[in-house]
Amino acid sequence: MNAPLFTRLALLPAFLVILATGCSVVDAGNADSDEAAAALAAAVAVDHSAHGSAAAMVPASEAMEVDGPADALGDGSLYDLEMTWTDQDSRPRTLAELGSRPLVMAMIYTTCTHTCPLIIADLKQIESALTPAQRADMNFVLVTLDPETDTPAQLQSFARESKLDMSHWTLLTGTSSDVRMLSATLGIRYRPGEAGEIAHSNGLTIIDTHGSIAYQQRGVGGGYDAALGALVRLLP
Repeated sequence: MNAPLFTRLALLPAFLVILATGCSVVDAGNADSDEAAAALAAAVAVDHSAHGSAAAMVPASEAMEVDGPADALGDGSLYDLEMTWTDQDSRPRTLAELGSRPLVMAMIYTTCTHTCPLIIADLKQIESALTPAQRADMNFVLVTLDPETDTPAQLQSFARESKLDMSHWTLLTGTSSDVRMLSATLGIRYRPGEAGEIAHSNGLTIIDTHGSIAYQQRGVGGGYDAALGALVRLLP
């Protein structure tokens, strides 16, 4: 039986340093139990599509689709995590509030000029493939990896520049600890670098209204048909 969500997430802070070690392989043999090792390994899942590395531009053939991924949630819900975010309009928001509709979520930062624009492009392709009625029944959510720079005003400016339809797009910033917790839960690795750049893994996550991860796609440039299909199955 899976350990409770918060029991397993309590393991993460002690190991978050691993998130900054690049594409290191987790040594599960040093974990206290097989279950803890599995949760930890999932939280720091290796993704060679990291921006800031030689593998930043992932060819379509190397993009990895993960249907029903291993993650730190187990049978828990993402909406059980006690985190409060701030959106582009400076309003406090929770993921549970946004999750009244299926979510397509990505973690980016607004000053990224490498793979983040490709992530946005992938999300816009999904958006374009949906009918107006389908768009009204879901949310695109972008969560910053750089909360110090990405203030609500910066997020609002980025949304305008990116021509995002704010009727179904939400941009979030929060505390550094909440960003770390969410990234670890979703298996997104990131590491601040020089000159404001952040090395990070790339992809998107589709979350159902119960807060469960329905689908994850790692990498960019691999097409969006599978992600679109997974999203449409959640819509009325």
